[in-house]
Amino acid sequence: MFRDLLRAMQDLGRQQAQATPHNVIAGTNTMSSIVDQFRRFKPPSFDGKGDAFAAEEWLRRLEGIFEHMNCNDAQKVSCAKFMLTDDAGHRWESKIHTRTTEQQRNLTWNQFKESLMGEYERKFERLSRYALHMVNTELTKGKRFEMGLRPEIKGIMAAQ
Repeated sequence: MFRDLLRAMQDLGRQQAQATPHNVIAGTNTMSSIVDQFRRFKPPSFDGKGDAFAAEEWLRRLEGIFEHMNCNDAQKVSCAKFMLTDDAGHRWESKIHTRTTEQQRNLTWNQFKESLMGEYERKFERLSRYALHMVNTELTKGKRFEMGLRPEIKGIMAAQ
């Protein structure tokens, strides 16, 4: 009888383990539990200050965590939004208010990254107003912009 009870408990444990995805803690799969699990990895926050390299490095570190957690797009976006602080958090909040609820819900990880990396272009445009002598023609403006790009993107641009 004791053996039968033990076997039944082991079977139940196996069934629960098979039914629970490995990226879910304690049998719940709410977004808050995903964020809690994500925070245990001590992800970096992002304040929006710095250059495109800072944003790229922040995304690279988050993607390492997401790969380990096996997150889907919605989970990645939710966790990443949670780590935006200061200027980056304010910019994201104002940007998200321009989207419908459905667009917010269907936001892909690539769209999130493109939106974040597009900040470099906007920052370049904003700052170039204060250095008109350095970007006084389209050619010099293009060269300055290209100098600030990541090396792999510079290579693609040079090939074009």
